[in-house]
Amino acid sequence: SLPAAKVDHRPTTVTYFNNIIRPQPLPPINGSLSKNEIKRYKIVESLLESEAAFLTSLNIAIEVYKKPLKVQLQQSNVVLDRDQIQKLFGPIKLILQHHELFYAALSEQTRDWSPSKDI
Repeated sequence: SLPAAKVDHRPTTVTYFNNIIRPQPLPPINGSLSKNEIKRYKIVESLLESEAAFLTSLNIAIEVYKKPLKVQLQQSNVVLDRDQIQKLFGPIKLILQHHELFYAALSEQTRDWSPSKDI
């Protein structure tokens, strides 16, 4: 049997499912779009997918690497000290928060996507 899934709902409306974001798909392409509209559709779709992948990577870096290293600081078997952890990860949480806000806004704007809609 599979372990229970960890779902993390953050105030930015970004939902992590086992540390992964799955982008909400755009509405399907209809046959009446021009070549430029199809190109624009694919660019927007790619932007959503790449931003979701970036958020997933940042979240995994925090959850799988940074947090366990910080827990080890309180134990006697320290791998990296506090300064080394800070140098390694920098302002990763702040970067994650900014990209979550961007992704949430982008997702909202593309929810009812149409070829004439601005993003």
